[in-house]
Amino acid sequence: MNKKNILLLSGIIVFVVLCGILLLFKGETKEQSGTKVGLIITGKKDEGGWNEAHYDAMKQACKEQGAELIVKESIHEGTGECFPVIDELAKEGANMIFMAGYAYGKEVSTCAYKYPKIAFFQIDENYIGKNVSSYFGRMYQARYLSGIVAGRMTKTNHIGYVAAMKTPEVLRGINAFTLGAKKVNKNVKVYVKWTVSWDNDKLEKEYAEGLIKDYNVDLLTYHENKTNVIDVAEENNIYSIGYHFNDSERYSSKYLTSAVWNFKKFYKDRIRDFETTGSIKAESYWYGVKEGIVDLGKYSELIDSETKKDLDKAREDMCNGWDVFSGPIYDKEKILRVDKNEQLSDKYLQTQINWLVDGVVEK
Repeated sequence: MNKKNILLLSGIIVFVVLCGILLLFKGETKEQSGTKVGLIITGKKDEGGWNEAHYDAMKQACKEQGAELIVKESIHEGTGECFPVIDELAKEGANMIFMAGYAYGKEVSTCAYKYPKIAFFQIDENYIGKNVSSYFGRMYQARYLSGIVAGRMTKTNHIGYVAAMKTPEVLRGINAFTLGAKKVNKNVKVYVKWTVSWDNDKLEKEYAEGLIKDYNVDLLTYHENKTNVIDVAEENNIYSIGYHFNDSERYSSKYLTSAVWNFKKFYKDRIRDFETTGSIKAESYWYGVKEGIVDLGKYSELIDSETKKDLDKAREDMCNGWDVFSGPIYDKEKILRVDKNEQLSDKYLQTQINWLVDGVVEK
C-alpha cells in the first residue's frame, strides 16, 4: 500500500472515530437533559383506556427526549388531592407538570402561581394562566370516522353508546359519531345511556347489557375511562368500537377499531420546546387528525375495502380543512342547529355545545 493510500485510510478511520464520539456525546446529552416531567393521572398507568394512553405516550416522549418521568397515579379530580401532589413534584424537581384529567384545571389554576418556573399543562380550556396551558385533541374527528365504521357494519341499525356525562367533550363525541354513522346509513339510531361517572364498572356493564337486551343493538361503543363496555360486547358476540387505546390484540375480530389518542408527538414537542427555551408560553392546544393526535386504531379484518375508502376520503377532507360540524345539522328535536354553509366555531364546540343531533335516542 503506497503512502497516499495509507494517508487516505488513516483519514477515514479518524473521521469514523470522530463521528462515533460525536454520536456518543449526543446520546449522553439526551440521557442527561436534566428535564423532569411530572404526569398526574386519574387512574392506574396500566389499566388500559385514558390513563394508559397518556402514560404510554409520555413514557415514549421522555425516553426520546432524554427527560426523567415522574408519574403520580390515581389522583382523584375535584377532591383537592392534586394540591399535595403538585407540591411533591415541585420538591422532586419537576420542570413541567402535565395533568391528564378534565377537572384538574380549576385546581391547578389556584396553585400554579406558587411555582412560576414550572410549566403546567391541563385539559380544561377554561383555565389558562401565565404558566398554565390547556391541551386536548379533536377526538370528535376520530369519533366521526368510527361512526362511519359503525354505520357500515350494523345490521339492526341500532347502536348502543354508554357515556359518562353531558360535558361538551362527550356531547360533541356522540354527535360526531352519529353524524358519521348517518353519513353512510341514514337509518341508524344511536341509543345513549348516561352513567354520570368516568369510572363505574358495575353501571357501565349493566347499561351495556341493557342496551343489547332492550334496544336490539348489535354494536356498542362508549365514552368512559375503561373497557367494560367492550367486555360486554365480547361476551354477547356483537360488534364493538373502542376508545382511548388500541386494544385489538385483547379482543376478537368483532372489535372493529378504536378512536385513539396519540399524545406522544405533542408531549415530545412540548418537552423539546421547554428544553430549547427554558420556558413555555401559555397556550391552548387543540389538535386533531391533521396533526396526528387522534385517529382510528387498527382495523378488524371484517372492515371491507369500501368502508376503508370512505374513511380515507373523510380523513383527507379533515386534513384539507373540512370539519365534522359543517351544516346543515339538525338536533334530535328536528331543530336546525347549523345552517348550510355554516360551521360551528371551536369556542362553541369546546364550551357551549349542549344538544344532541338527529339520530340520537337518550335512554
